[in-house]
Amino acid sequence: MRRARAEIDGAQRGCSDSLEKPRLSEDERRFAYGEAVFRLYDCLIRTAMCDRAGDDAGARQAFLPAPALAARLRGVHDLVQVASNDANASDGLAASHMGKTFEYYRARYGGPGR
Repeated sequence: MRRARAEIDGAQRGCSDSLEKPRLSEDERRFAYGEAVFRLYDCLIRTAMCDRAGDDAGARQAFLPAPALAARLRGVHDLVQVASNDANASDGLAASHMGKTFEYYRARYGGPGR
């Protein structure tokens, strides 16, 4: 993901074509959605690993980025409603299928709304 992010950023910086720029921006927006989903997965997996090991402090630390990522995904509507598998999802968090897991760990380890 880091290498792909670097390539997208580099392509956007180096682009001067007025037709290509909006296409790259759309690609970047779609990539950013996927990037946020994978970052949320990573946070929740790390949180779960610490939780299972009885490391509450580690779980809290691992969970820290999750509320902001979940909020970001809740703001994504148009990208998920055109996907064949998740066309009925209300937002990006619902389409990630991680909403229940996020809420479970938010109740245990903090974040807005706790």
